[in-house]
Amino acid sequence: MATTTKLDQIVVNGVALWDCTRIPDRLSKKYQIHVTQLPETEVKELEAIGVNVKTGTGDKEDYGQYITPRNGKFPPRVVDFDGNDMPPEERIGHGSKIRVLLAPYQYKAPDGEEGVACGFDSLRVIKLVESNGSGGGIEKLFED
Repeated sequence: MATTTKLDQIVVNGVALWDCTRIPDRLSKKYQIHVTQLPETEVKELEAIGVNVKTGTGDKEDYGQYITPRNGKFPPRVVDFDGNDMPPEERIGHGSKIRVLLAPYQYKAPDGEEGVACGFDSLRVIKLVESNGSGGGIEKLFED
């Protein structure tokens, strides 16, 4: 069985991509979101505790430095700028500015792999970009 040790919570600011905060991601089966374009000071804070901050390359170059916090048990609480709960049907569009409360933890897997991962329980949307996700463009299906 894997063992985990919780670390102090950290707040990070970034730009949202691939919102899976209401419905788990189809591959990881967890609630998650990419927090991209992290400020350098926050990258240093994350790296200081052992978090592997990724750097976007190729078609992900515009991600800058980013992380993908996950929660496998419950959807995170998502609030708007004023602290009001966002409706579950409202998606966080690509490019939204967000602030995320991370819950980093050390883990040791049964195969011996060790590291620091980031969970999250809450997220504040600072500036919402409307999602143009699923369902967009349905009118084209009715054109002759």
